[in-house]
Amino acid sequence: MNNGVLSRIKKQQRWLWYAIDKSTKKVLAFVFGSRKDEMCLKLMALLSLFNINKYHTDSWQAYYNCIPKEKHIV
Repeated sequence: MNNGVLSRIKKQQRWLWYAIDKSTKKVLAFVFGSRKDEMCLKLMALLSLFNINKYHTDSWQAYYNCIPKEKHIV
């Protein structure tokens, strides 16, 4: 591949966002898209069907922007 193609591919990267139930290890919901707040909000909307008290995440900024502070554990 030439540099132009690689550059375009890097600009169009997609990420799999998913939520796993800690006790059952089952996937509760997932979305596929960019690594932006919009995708995090879509995942949170799907998770709103569940009674989730705490979200354990890494320190990606979108999580800080989308998850209520009192429920977010890094």
